[in-house]
Amino acid sequence: MGEALSVLRQIHEKLLLLTAAETLPLDHGERQTLSELQFRLAPDEAWTEARLKEFPLADISRQVSLFLTGLRRHFIAQD
Repeated sequence: MGEALSVLRQIHEKLLLLTAAETLPLDHGERQTLSELQFRLAPDEAWTEARLKEFPLADISRQVSLFLTGLRRHFIAQD
């Protein structure tokens, strides 16, 4: 049970980061990727201990990180 709760905590942390990204002026492709990542982290079906144990956390974590890194252009000051 502790392992499942740890996964769920990490899922929620990633969802918070993606929610913050919603406020940026994203293009169509970025919005689509954002929606896809959010759906993978918050699917329609409720989380169960078994589903959390099977969740590919490392893979989705890498995808979220790459997506967010790609948004850095929104924060780079342009002269």
